[in-house]
Amino acid sequence: MTEANIGAGIHLQRSGDGIGGSYATVGQVVDLSAPGISKDTTDATHSESPERFKEFKSAFKDGGEASVEVFFNPAAPAVTLMLGDVAGDQNGFYKVVFPDTTEWEFEAIATGFEPSTPIDDNMTGTFTMKLTGKPAFLN
Repeated sequence: MTEANIGAGIHLQRSGDGIGGSYATVGQVVDLSAPGISKDTTDATHSESPERFKEFKSAFKDGGEASVEVFFNPAAPAVTLMLGDVAGDQNGFYKVVFPDTTEWEFEAIATGFEPSTPIDDNMTGTFTMKLTGKPAFLN
């Protein structure tokens, strides 16, 4: 049996009072790229490395980025808050709620907003966030 799922029902939420606080949904999601993590390595090769193979050590981890495209309503309170996050200097607290109700919470810097306002289609906006620190979903 397959474990494939579709993204219908996914949400991005924003908290004004930190991880674990109360959250409000940010628009109707059209597309969401959830955060992914990566890890740097450092070269630990030395003159006695076995058979002259390079050796590496684990280094710092990076929580990556998340982006969400939503139907854009410039007057929506959550959109106003997100725009404030992009314009401001404070980190924000966000949560991805998957269709199966799994939740990924994280602290991030809102780094961008790009609206799209075609004359013959729905207006959308894409918010981008850069995670900072360890995401709560890794706890």
